Amino acid sequence: MAPVFVKPCGVSRYVALGTIGASESWAHLPWIARAVIGTSRIKVAFDDHSAQEALLRASDAEYTVARAPMLKDNRTDASYLIARPGERVRGFISRRTVAEVLLAMLEQGLHSRQIVHISAGP
Repeated sequence: MAPVFVKPCGVSRYVALGTIGASESWAHLPWIARAVIGTSRIKVAFDDHSAQEALLRASDAEYTVARAPMLKDNRTDASYLIARPGERVRGFISRRTVAEVLLAMLEQGLHSRQIVHISAGP
């Protein structure tokens, strides 16, 4: 069953920016990050990302969630990495690169029904 916003609204593909630390990736955050996030109000945002992922996984919707680490404001990164949850990624990526990656995922149908991690390349 697709989430309520997908089929009735004519949405054929859903691409979302998530965050590293949502769902099962919480366990892969450094302990200091879990301590700071877990004891602050920002934890609500992580819980929202986790709920979105659970809803999408349980649906028959065509989706991709790209979890990003910290975002930075510099120009586009020269390259980027896409990794499966649990694989190590760099700790940052530029906002412009995130936008380019999400657009490519949307237009090209990349990583269908998957949750992936993105970060700046080597």
